[in-house]
This record gives sequence, structure tokens and C-alpha cells, in this order.
Amino acid sequence: MKSIFSRVSKSDYGKIPEILSRKYQMMALNPFVFFRGSQPLFFDDFFKDDLSVSSPLSWLCGDMHVENFGSYKGSNGLVYFDLNDFDEAVLAPVHLDIVRLAVSLILCAREAKFSSEDLRKIVSIFFQQYAHQIHSLHAQKMEIKTSRGTIQQLMKKVAQRKEKDLLLERTELIKGNRKLQVNTKLLKPEREQKMRLMEGLNTWLVQELNGKYKVEDVGFRVAGTGSLGVHRFLYLISKQNKQEKQWKLIDVKQSVKPHLTNHTTFSNQANRIVTAQNLLQDVSPNLLSALSFEMNWYVVKEMQPTEDKVSVMELSKRPKKMLRYFEDIATIAASAHLRSSGKLKSAPADDLLEFANELSWQNELTDWSLEYAEKTVDYTLRFSKEWSQSQTNLKNM
Repeated sequence: MKSIFSRVSKSDYGKIPEILSRKYQMMALNPFVFFRGSQPLFFDDFFKDDLSVSSPLSWLCGDMHVENFGSYKGSNGLVYFDLNDFDEAVLAPVHLDIVRLAVSLILCAREAKFSSEDLRKIVSIFFQQYAHQIHSLHAQKMEIKTSRGTIQQLMKKVAQRKEKDLLLERTELIKGNRKLQVNTKLLKPEREQKMRLMEGLNTWLVQELNGKYKVEDVGFRVAGTGSLGVHRFLYLISKQNKQEKQWKLIDVKQSVKPHLTNHTTFSNQANRIVTAQNLLQDVSPNLLSALSFEMNWYVVKEMQPTEDKVSVMELSKRPKKMLRYFEDIATIAASAHLRSSGKLKSAPADDLLEFANELSWQNELTDWSLEYAEKTVDYTLRFSKEWSQSQTNLKNM
């Protein structure tokens, strides 16, 4: 039997070893975190099982799970709640998104001690709500006025946050100069590398923001789970107004090839991600764009105080609210697929409607999702043991 650790680490070749080690430590903690960090393993197993389900081509998140939804401020200044991770975005059969999301819901509900009967009901409700939203042929946007419950409460809360609060949280004054705070979530680059990184973004700032801003500081950002180990930077930039400096925090994340097969061709991976995000979200975040630097491509966006997520485990204490939230993200998932339908080789909405009218896929994917959730629990135990053993072997070398 092939080790789970070797199957997982195979897809992480080339990533930063120190940060990758943190990813594996997190994955060994519980099945849901393991699931988040092992997307290639998930789809490898899914295709090996050769299910009879078929579905139209759609633009997908590609790594749709319950933690990849969150709040943000759109380029129009309004707060939204939507899908928020598109690193794995591709044009592929639409059921690949929803089956991955279904397994993530099961794992969260399992942690919350839901019964086996309730787990099946959760998946059934999720698929029914997804199909219901497709039937409406309407892409629902989640703004403060059009949302409800937990999502609305989150958006109201984050709408009150100020950019200066984020700045104070992430930066500090050192000898009168504002710098990024170095901690476990932000690592300091070597001096020579730092100069190259600053020069690279300064060139982009001239092109995109007419040179009004300049880079003040940069560090390696440690964030996420599945993408830990890719190059990711946090930049502090500023421009001088008449009376004081204006500051922004910029997230720059390396773009790599998606694990799912894509049915379209792009000049680079950053353009794939930016294009998919613009198709799937109702409004994209500020400064979303692609950046080329030292033979790699990156996705750039402004870091905002309005970015936040719903704590699903906190919701587990209130089962009715948790189920309502699961219905809402089913609505968001279906809306994203509808929004992108008929664009850049994606199937038209009529094909999605025909798929939603079929009931057989709901039963087959429900059974498979429940079985795979149990398999993930076993994978996590095996991975934890194998990871621990690998660290012991390294220490003894």
C-alpha cells in the first residue's frame, strides 16, 4: 500500500520547504485540514472510482470547500460574500466543484458530532439547494441587503472595519519608519532578495498606479493551507498626500498549474486565475491583476480589513444556523456557475438546468461523498503517523 504522505507530497514538489513543513503539521491535526491540503489526492481518488455522473463544462473554483468562501470589498466599494480562492480555477465538469464542497460539509458536520443520518440529510439539502438555485437561472449576489443570518452579520461587522486598523495590526514603527511586523505569519527575506522584490513591484506600480505609490517593505506571507509553500509576499506601499502618507497592503501570490485538467489555454497561470475570478465573482476585489517577476507569474490584489470568513466550527454549536449557512453557500456555488455560463467555452445555462433536473447524480454523489469523508479520516491518521515518522528519521540522520 502506497504511503499517504508520499501521495500528498508528490504534488508539493518545488515549494518552499520551511513553509511546506508548516502545511504538513497543520494537515496532521484533523481530517478537515487534511482535506483542505490534499486536493490532488481527492481528485485522483475521485477519477479512479469512475462514477457514472457526467455534467456540463463550467468555470470552477477547482478547490471548492467550506473555507474558500468569505467577505471582501469589491472594486466598487461594496462588501460582498462569495468564493474567494481561485488558484485551482479551471473549465471542467461542474459536478467536480460540488462534490468537493459536499465532502467538506460532511467533515465539518462530523467534527460537530452530527449523526450518520444527519450527515446524509446535510448533503441531500445541499444538493437540493444547489439544484434549486440553478433552476432559478439567477446568479444571486451576497451583499448586506440581499443576504441573511450568519453571512449578513459577518458583512455588517467587517463593513465597520477601517484600513488604519489593518495597518496597525500588520505594521509597526521602527526608528520612525513604518515597517511590516515580522512574526510566524510573515517571514523576513534576505537583504538582496528583498531589494529585488521591492524593485519588481515598483515596476508594476508604475504601470498600474501611474507611479503614485512606492514600496516601503516586503515579507514572505504565510497563509492558507493547500497553497502553503508557494511564493507569497505581503507588500507595504505608500503615496505622499499633501498632509500625510496614504498606505496600502498588497498581497502577491505565485500562480502555479492547476491540478485538474483545464479545457482552455492561457498565456500564463496568473491570467487563468484572474480571468476565472472575474467570471465567477459578481464583483472582483480592488487591484486584482497579474504580475510577471523573475520568470514566474503572480496574482496581485489589495489586502483589506473587510476580508473574513465564517467560523463553521463556531456555527456547529447552533445546528440550525449551520444548516442555513450550508444552504447559502450552495446558493453561492450555483450562482458562480450560472454567472460564468456561456462564457469562454463554458456550457450555456440551459445545460446547467438540464443537469440540475437530473436526480440520479444527487444520489450517487451523496453516497460517494459520505464514503470519501470516512476515507479522509483514515487518510489523516495514516498521514499523521507517516509525517511524524519522517521527522523522527530526519532528526536521527
